[in-house]
Amino acid sequence: MLSEPVFTFRGVVAGGLLVWLICWAIAKDRGRHGTSCWAAVTLYWLALMSFFWPAVIYDYCLVPGDILFQYYPWKAVYPETTCHNHLLSDAVTSIYPWMYSWKYAVEQGAWPLWNFHSYCGSPLAANLASAAFHPFNFLFLIMSVEDVSTLLPFLRLFLAATGTYALLRAWGLPIASSFLGGILFSFCGVHVVWLSNYPNINVTMLMPWIFLSLDRIATGRHWIWMPALAALSVLQFLGGHPESSFHLYVAAFPFFVWRLYGEWRKGIRIRAIAARMCLMGCGGLLALTLSAFQLLPFMEYLPLTTRYQEIVGRGENLLLYLDFGQVFRLITATLLTPDFYGNPVDGNYWGFANYNEQNAHITVIGLLLALLAFARGGSRRALKRFLAFLALFSFLIAIRTPGLFELVVSLPLFMLVCNHRLIFVFAFCASLLAALEAADCQTGKRGRAWIPLVVAAVLVALAGVLHLSTAADLGADHLHYYFVHLGIFLVFLVMATALLVAGRRHPQMGRRLPLLAAGLVILEVFVWGANYNTFIDRDHIFPGTPMLDYIKSRPGWFRVVGWKGCLFRGSEQVYRFDSIIGMDPMKLSSYERVMARINGVYHAVDTPDVMSLSSPWLDFLNVRYVAVGPKVPDSALSSERFLLVYEGSDGRVYENLKSLPRAFWAEEVLFADSHTQALKMAIARENDLNRVVVLEQPESVDQRVSDAGTMRNPLPVMVRRTGNHLVLKVEARDPAYLVLSEVYYPGWHIRLDGKEATLLRANSAFVATFIPAGTETVEFYYDPQSFKTGLVISGCGIFVLLISGIVGIRQWRISKKND
Repeated sequence: MLSEPVFTFRGVVAGGLLVWLICWAIAKDRGRHGTSCWAAVTLYWLALMSFFWPAVIYDYCLVPGDILFQYYPWKAVYPETTCHNHLLSDAVTSIYPWMYSWKYAVEQGAWPLWNFHSYCGSPLAANLASAAFHPFNFLFLIMSVEDVSTLLPFLRLFLAATGTYALLRAWGLPIASSFLGGILFSFCGVHVVWLSNYPNINVTMLMPWIFLSLDRIATGRHWIWMPALAALSVLQFLGGHPESSFHLYVAAFPFFVWRLYGEWRKGIRIRAIAARMCLMGCGGLLALTLSAFQLLPFMEYLPLTTRYQEIVGRGENLLLYLDFGQVFRLITATLLTPDFYGNPVDGNYWGFANYNEQNAHITVIGLLLALLAFARGGSRRALKRFLAFLALFSFLIAIRTPGLFELVVSLPLFMLVCNHRLIFVFAFCASLLAALEAADCQTGKRGRAWIPLVVAAVLVALAGVLHLSTAADLGADHLHYYFVHLGIFLVFLVMATALLVAGRRHPQMGRRLPLLAAGLVILEVFVWGANYNTFIDRDHIFPGTPMLDYIKSRPGWFRVVGWKGCLFRGSEQVYRFDSIIGMDPMKLSSYERVMARINGVYHAVDTPDVMSLSSPWLDFLNVRYVAVGPKVPDSALSSERFLLVYEGSDGRVYENLKSLPRAFWAEEVLFADSHTQALKMAIARENDLNRVVVLEQPESVDQRVSDAGTMRNPLPVMVRRTGNHLVLKVEARDPAYLVLSEVYYPGWHIRLDGKEATLLRANSAFVATFIPAGTETVEFYYDPQSFKTGLVISGCGIFVLLISGIVGIRQWRISKKND
């Protein structure tokens, strides 16, 4: 059982609000210094509380668990429940189960390094998407997984808002305009649609903070910003989304160079420029050092995954096939309204690609302000031009502009990632541009009143063109939805245009424009985004059923598969049983090749359910139970192989009578020279996997084994599996090869009666070892050298960070006293 929670989401949010109000009151009591900062922080907190109102009022949790109710056995318990938003399934199949596995491992006193439950075993920490070492995870020690799943998105949006506010204030923008910028970036489309704990927001929320640290280093504020940059970079590396990390620095490094160029134009000497570049480089190097314990295991895992090998094998990006015209229309339309092509919540999304992947929305007022900043000069012209260029470049890549997109994805690192996700860079730059334009209006640099009317007319024309280019293929229901949401867009466009025209014509309205615009942003986000994410009763998140209780009550070690829409992927981690599938953006290529023998096709990206129950590999993989829905006919399962052992309203469970134990003795041993040859040999003898094992032949292995002797050894017994350890009791009367249907992966080791032994690769993807006569205890343990080396490197980095931080703070205080 997991530990009892100490805090809840509502308790933390209410306590946080109280803290901000107290700090605000103290700042006001001591004078105006700091008052604006605490006021902005409090208002951001209140805005997020209103956006998370189902959790604040009804104690609901931000977990799309109702997706489970479309599958058995949960469908029988909640038959009338409809799925609120099926596009959020990754939160249920991957992210929430990883959280559960992390909490379970740590409470066992182990590092969260390995996941025994999915894919016959798979890396947990080395799979960077699990964000296993992110500091936020320590909340699991004092809160339930459901409450943390709700609090983390709240905190991410809060950090995105406050970081943008801090950056804009550092540039000298007024308080209200800086507040608007924070609201725009925090509630941009990218953040709203990926709100349900997707790891990319762990990275994007830190973008303004990293820009701030680079800005301070480039302008020579103080070298304390170097360790600040390092610490922030470590947080985003641990965030769990290497693609977004790469894209963040694709934008951040040019920004730093541009700021240095501006300093050089002001007359700063080359020596000072070089010193600041060294500080930035030292910060980056220190960040890599501090992150080594996470990055080294990830770099070890990456080349072994299906997606990496598919890209390298093809020599090109996986998304080149997408049509520019379709992508252009889809992403451009989301600038106007995310629901231009429907919404998955309403069950009528007719866009050709994932709604979440294509969302570029920054609200209508944000778009208008950003376009106005792009169209005219005003103050801070150089900054506006740079941000406009960066926003435009990111947008052109996101829509896959012919020529430019092919050029970019031909570059080595760009080839490996989904570059349409650069759209978050566009959203960030557009939010900053909008704040800069609002600041001009607020400070009296208003411009001509008719320009917003022209920009609004262009947007209306764009909406008309997009409508005419797609409306001919739509039915009556879609057209009705089309006109409703185009009407909503036009209403917000009219309000935003009227506000901007009034702000340019009347000075008093111009001074109030940023706060009025912020209110309009929140209103629009509530109209289209407040219902997008799924808040449900905590009792309905992965509830128990009689079928699940039966499976968990079975003795011994075994694996379970769901068939024909039963047992949703990822649930194995929550309910603590083992499966041969899972859901993971990174999966071992060697294991997927075995799964291809079961399913008939190799899947480089997606992870399908088991498609066939006839493969003998299911027996080898210790699949003892098959769960099916109540409506699946009995004839679908062979009576000679499967025995019905449970039947209820929530489904049926069949026992596989030919299932092999998790660990067994090999009667015949074959040797191969490579992974490929081993798999071919195993496939050739796959009907004999209960007695034949194919080993990849290292020179140190003693190939002599007594066939008669293996028959005298009783079956091994698995007595314990905790953390990253697995212990078996054996009675080795004769020397023999022991086969274990756990995935082979670098970092696994073996001890025989406490002494280190050689671990072998069996049947191309699994584990075996030679057991001498007289052996009694076999211990498999996961202790990767990449993680241990990373810990040492990171420890050195922490020491450097502490020393540099202490020295930096001390010098900063001295400089303050001298001033």
